[in-house]
Amino acid sequence: MVDGLALQDHVRRWDLDVPATQSLSRLNDVHPSDAIQQIDRLLGVIPHQYGERAWLLFCPLCADEGCGGLTTELTIQSETVSWSNFGWDINYEPDEKPIRTHSSSASTFERRDYEAVLGEARERFSQLL
Repeated sequence: MVDGLALQDHVRRWDLDVPATQSLSRLNDVHPSDAIQQIDRLLGVIPHQYGERAWLLFCPLCADEGCGGLTTELTIQSETVSWSNFGWDINYEPDEKPIRTHSSSASTFERRDYEAVLGEARERFSQLL
């Protein structure tokens, strides 16, 4: 949820012609270890899967980054965390160009709140292991 809306709802308002509205988040109870890994990436604790972009939504069939997913530039500063330059990346095709949306706006979070929310979620997923 960002500003009270699911990411899929934000994507519907953007100009991306991609299946992101059907994509899924790894932040679910099905595979708690995947959720923890995703949280650690969003917190900047471990490196992102591919380059510097953070993955937010994944293929609804296999949850694999290679099939495509919604990505963002993640910028962590002393007081804020920002998601910007949203786009759709496919990594199993080396010649496939990423699709970037120009109609999305950046989302900026207070770092303290961002880390608290993700920290609580991480703790909840840890209890499911």
